[in-house]
This record gives sequence, structure tokens and C-alpha cells, in this order.
Amino acid sequence: MNELFNLSVSARHVGQMGRELMTNSVTSLVELVKNSYDADAEGVKITFNNILSGEPSISVMDTGTGMTRKDVFKKWAVIGTNNKLKSLYSPKGRKQAGKKGIGRFSVESLAEMVEIVSFPENEKPFKFKINWNKYEGLDINSIKQRLELLKKDGNHKDSAHFLKRQFEFILLNHKIPNEIHNLISE
Repeated sequence: MNELFNLSVSARHVGQMGRELMTNSVTSLVELVKNSYDADAEGVKITFNNILSGEPSISVMDTGTGMTRKDVFKKWAVIGTNNKLKSLYSPKGRKQAGKKGIGRFSVESLAEMVEIVSFPENEKPFKFKINWNKYEGLDINSIKQRLELLKKDGNHKDSAHFLKRQFEFILLNHKIPNEIHNLISE
């Protein structure tokens, strides 16, 4: 029985590599600094905003070369590329530090919503946004279960956090399936 098969990966793997693997925020930030180093940045500035308030954010800015649109689509958004193995040194001769490709997962472990702004050398600056919750997938039964848990115990933090992420994703994408819309209006 020599059957051929292909391996596949669920989009949920992004969350597993981010939130579940990168459990230490310091390690996650170090991974982002490695990405800056690999982009030949001379400086990196990390700013923590409103950390103790309801709308915390982290800003990481560097003076690196910036990703082109092609880099974003062909390298950054593709898990498991070998571009840093093919090119061991940056254009300015630095030995590549981030060879495992986990920097993008570091971002996922630090924030559910991400805005990346890039200033590539030979292109106009551009930005793109990522809602990491997109990769968890909407599941009406999970939402119902979490709502029931919250009805029984209003302090069930895991359920509240799960629902918050799911509803933010729905509202930000303006694609509310009918069954979820009906659930919200009950």
C-alpha cells in the first residue's frame, strides 16, 4: 500500500504557533527585534501605550529596509519559506538572525489586531492590517457554548475573551452570518 498523500495545515496553526507557542512577551519582542536586525535596521524603538487601560497597544518601529509588497505576499505571509537559508547574510552583510520564521507568530502572540506599515526603498510606503482571529474560524456551536458558560458564571474570563475575539472579528469584517446575527439579537 504505497499511496501518496499531501500534508496540509489548518489556518488555526497560526494561532497555535503564536498564542500557544510564544507564551512569553519578552521572547516575542526579541523575535521582532531579530526581524529588524535582519532588515539592516540601525535602530529599533518599542513603545508600550495604555498598557494598564482598556485599549493597550505596542508599537515596534525600526529603520530597516522595509518589505516590498512582493516580500509580504511571497515571504512574510508564507509559512516555512527558505529565503533566509538561501541568503545567509543581509544586503549590508549581517548574518541573518531570524531563520526559523517565527517572527510573524510573535506578532500574533502580542496582539490580536496588527497594523504593519512598510517603507520599502523603491516603492511607495504601504500598510496592511491583520486580524489574527480570522484564522480561528467562526463556529456557532462554540459561541453558543461560551455564551452559556457566561450566563452561568459571569466571571468566566476565558469565555469572555473568546467571545470578544470572535465578535470583534465579525464586526470588523462586516460579514455577519445570519445564524450569528440571530444569536446576537436574541
